[in-house]
Amino acid sequence: MSKKENWYADLPGLLRAEALWHSGRYNEDAGIKLPVSKDFLRAFLADFSFSESDVRPLFRITDTHGKLLLHESFINYLQRFAHTLQMEDTPDDHPACVSVRGPMLQLELLKLVLPDK
Repeated sequence: MSKKENWYADLPGLLRAEALWHSGRYNEDAGIKLPVSKDFLRAFLADFSFSESDVRPLFRITDTHGKLLLHESFINYLQRFAHTLQMEDTPDDHPACVSVRGPMLQLELLKLVLPDK
């Protein structure tokens, strides 16, 4: 499954993710509910990673002085990214909603790249 097109255009989301990474809170356990089916999310998570072509556009996001807005070390982290997210059971009466648990930063990144349905 492919990522949301232009996922990197969500600058507030990217800055939140980078702030978590730099704060040291990136591995804190958290959970979210997503309005997707288990089958969809399972297939998406099977390929959830960032390739060189996924992160290349991040090197073009600069401030008014031409300085990278995101730290290069964070962009490098994304290239090495491997998720450890786990889907949790949800009641049968909510087949289009999935609970996901894992490190806070990984959940933030998932929200950034998950395609709109």
